[in-house]
Parts: sequence; C-alpha cells; structure tokens
Amino acid sequence: MSAGGILSIVRGTRADAWLEQARRWRASFPALAASGAAGALLAAAYGQEPIWWAAWLAPALGLAAILLAPKRARPWFGLLIGLLAGATSLSYYAVTAASWPTAIALVSGRAILWMWMLNVAARAAEEWRPAAAVFVLPVLLVGAETLISRLSPHGAAGSLAYSQMDFLTLLQLASLAGTDGINFIVALGASWLGLMLACAFGWRGRAGMRSATAIAILAVAAALAFGQSRLAAAPEVADGPEVALIAQDRLADRGDVAEFWRAYGQELASAAQPGRIVILPEAMLVLPQGIANEVANRLASLARSRSATIVAGLVVEQDGLTTNRALVVQPNGGMVWYHKQHLVPVWESSISPGRSPVLLEVAGARTGIAICKDMHFPSLGRDYARHGADLMLVPASDFVVDAWMASRMTAFRGVEGGFAIARTARNGSLTISDRYGRILAERASGPRATTLIARLPALPRNGRTIFVRHGRVFGLLCLLAAAGMLFLLRRKP
Repeated sequence: MSAGGILSIVRGTRADAWLEQARRWRASFPALAASGAAGALLAAAYGQEPIWWAAWLAPALGLAAILLAPKRARPWFGLLIGLLAGATSLSYYAVTAASWPTAIALVSGRAILWMWMLNVAARAAEEWRPAAAVFVLPVLLVGAETLISRLSPHGAAGSLAYSQMDFLTLLQLASLAGTDGINFIVALGASWLGLMLACAFGWRGRAGMRSATAIAILAVAAALAFGQSRLAAAPEVADGPEVALIAQDRLADRGDVAEFWRAYGQELASAAQPGRIVILPEAMLVLPQGIANEVANRLASLARSRSATIVAGLVVEQDGLTTNRALVVQPNGGMVWYHKQHLVPVWESSISPGRSPVLLEVAGARTGIAICKDMHFPSLGRDYARHGADLMLVPASDFVVDAWMASRMTAFRGVEGGFAIARTARNGSLTISDRYGRILAERASGPRATTLIARLPALPRNGRTIFVRHGRVFGLLCLLAAAGMLFLLRRKP
C-alpha cells in the first residue's frame, strides 16, 4: 500500500475518533447541564438566606444528571454538583472556623457526601423498582444528617431542612420529626422528580413509575395537609408578655463597664417597664467575678425598681476559668446565672462549657435560658421542652452574614419544642418567633443600641410536641434503613 493510502487511513481513523468523541460529548451534554443547574440550586438551598424551592429542585436535577451520565463519569458529575453546592458556604466557613483549610475540608466533605448519595440513589434506580428506589435518597440524606448532628460540634447547623423556614406549611413537620422529617419529604419529592426527568430525557428506567408517583404525591400531600391544619390553629394576635430586645454591634473593650453603661444605659432605662422582659446580647463584657457581681447588682437594682426582668450576656473569669454566661435578674431583685453549654469551636476554645439548663418563671411563663450556639442543638431544645418550657430567652452574637440563618435555626427549635423564642444578637437580628416558626417581629442590629419592643404570643402550658416525646427516633430508623439498603445494593441485582 502506498504512503498516501496509509495516510488517508490514519486521517480517517482520527476523524472517526473525533466524531465518536463529539458524539459522546453531545450525549453527555444534558447530564452536564443538569449537573451545573443542580449544583447552583443546591448552593442556593445551603446559602445563608436560602431559597426554599431550590432544595426541592436541586437533588432532582442531580439525580437525573447522574442517571443520564456515562457510568464511568458518574462520580465526577456527582462531585461537580457537590463542589458547586459549597460555593456559597466556603467564605462563611472560613470566617466561622477561622481557617481556610478547615473551610475547604467542610465544603469537600459535603461535596463527597452528595456525590455518594446521588450515585447510590442512581444505582438503586437501575436495579430496583421505582417504588423502592424513590426512598433511597431521602433515607440516605436523613441517615447522614442524623450521624452528623450527633457527632458534629455544630449540632444540626448546616442541615438542608433550614432552607424550608419560609415554607411555613412544610415547616410544621418539625413538630413531628424535627429536621429529619422535613429532609425526608423534600428528598422524597426530589427523588421522584429526578426519576421523572431522567425518563423524559431518554433514561430507560424500569416500569413502575406510577407506584412511585402515587407514593411521592401521597407523602408530600399528607405532610402539607398536616402543616396546614397546624397553622390553622395558630392564633393571629400576639397577646402574651411584652419583651424589649436591645443590641449594639460594637463590643465594649474587655472590661470597660463605663462604656457598657454609656452604650446601653439610656436604652435600658427606657425599655425596663413593669412586667416587661428586656434581653441584651451575648458576651457584652469580659469581667472578673467581682466586677461582674457589681454589674449584676446594678442591673438587679434597675429590675427591682422597674418591676422588670432583665437578661444580659457576660463573660466571667473566676479561679482560672472563663465562662460565657447569661445573667437573669427578676422583678424582685433575684439573680440567676446560666452558663453556655455549647461553645463555638476555635472562637470559644478558652471558655469552659456549662452543664445545666436554667428554668424559671418569667412574666407568668415557664421560661428557659440559652445562649446563641446552644440553639443549634435539637437535644437542648427538647430537654427544655420536656421540663415544661413555654418560652426561651436567648442572648446571642452572630457573624453579620449569617444573621438570617442564625435567627431561623433558633426559631426552628421553637417548632420542634413547641415554645416561643425571643432572641437578641449583636451583628445579627433581634427576633421574636412563635411555636409555629413564624417571625412575629424582627429588626437588624446596628452600630448604636437598637431596640425592638413587641408582644410575645400567648404561651400555652405543656405544648409538648411529638418530637419532644420521641426525640429523633425517625432519624435513627432512617439510619438503620440506610444500612440495610447499602447491604442489599452490595449484592448482585
């Protein structure tokens, strides 16, 4: 054969290879586009001010993308989705963890988790009937978050369930099963939608989508019906005790008591009225025990003279130990100290945690005291509710960018536990929420003392929810179910 003939064969071979590669890219384009959209929507769902419907669409597009992608490339498509999902969280994690390597590790961990969950769900969709496969993604998500919330020093912070805070009808499901119940319904609806989208774009799944459709529609409809009925019973008028929330962003120098009184004295004197509850932020001063007692006595004198209740956050140093505390002074001048139980890693590494809850009668209501990070832990809210708390008073300090999310995580605990919450935060928001998760009043803190005065909702006695009675049983059941599903998937189809 001549050299020209050989050259033409080589050129033809190259052309065929290029055409084949082009066909592969063309075939993968729907999966790539769906992956990009899924990652962007998942980032919107995990953001500090999330879009609630993005949490429903993102996993659906992600599952469809994995099913449409070539099998060898599926892990990479899943990783792309997970990494895009962390785009809105990376800088926030860098601030809160005070470390870029830690932030990168957290985002990478979430990316790997989503890659794994979507790929397992896709494999189940190919090997099982849709009526069974549709449950895989919700079970894996709930099981994973159950483990994370039990092991993480941040509790349930970062849960996808908080994306639904503006979807009040679905939010009521938290009174039954906390974050687990909401995650399950969102992921179940997304799983069904993902299978439908994959079928619409050419994926040849097994027959039986009718059963999966019926299951998903009935489950979501039941959850929404429950939420609507619970909201229908919610009172429209807030006629409980009056509360005044006061916050200033600037932190006083370590022990500058004079500056504290200059910043808050006038607002305190004006807000402290008979029967009113006044709440100041977390960690306004760092004081030795002796000076902290002097400040406490002066606040107690004001509370007694005005027949008001005052809650103030102070960091106190005593006998070589530093504690983050909330001081509660009552109308009769009595004082109670609460020690923060859950501390922020890195930022509060030098502070010793408290061990005990504090409950007392305030304005005729059984009232619990917590500080900021405490409210990231469902177990703490559940413990308070089990002891009869109808109201929680929460001094706090935020990071500005997480003002919305921090206040809503706290409000979420109120839905789980069946109590109202008044929260005052520096560098954040002053918020009042009821047991249905509704934000009844809200105002952003500022460089000068900002005051929000509003009434709390009526506070029913013993408003315990099913979540309070049975804790996170549903999450543990999903964890066991996830283990069973993974065992079955290891076997040949």
